[in-house]
Amino acid sequence: MTADPADPEEAAVARFDPVLRTLMTFGLVESDGVEETNADEASRQWHLTPAVQRRLNSLASPAPPADKVVYFGHRCSSCGEHGPTWFNGGEFLCSACRERAATLVPSAGAIER
Repeated sequence: MTADPADPEEAAVARFDPVLRTLMTFGLVESDGVEETNADEASRQWHLTPAVQRRLNSLASPAPPADKVVYFGHRCSSCGEHGPTWFNGGEFLCSACRERAATLVPSAGAIER
């Protein structure tokens, strides 16, 4: 059992103890194995495994455009069909209703009279 840290910064870091233990348990972080001694305190340097670094890079990449993301578990706002939908104009639409909506929207170059 460890004592709660008195320093607010250390207390904030301590909130992540469960996450840090999980990273160690699943082998997602590695120690360089070298113990450094700094004034009364021995410490090791830790780093993420290459697989975790690749995953973080893919998660940090820009999200795809909204019209390219497919949602499952939503009903179509127009026809009520349960299936793959796309978020379009503030609504979740199935492919048929999405195509129908695209034909109803005037093209950007069209002049309305």
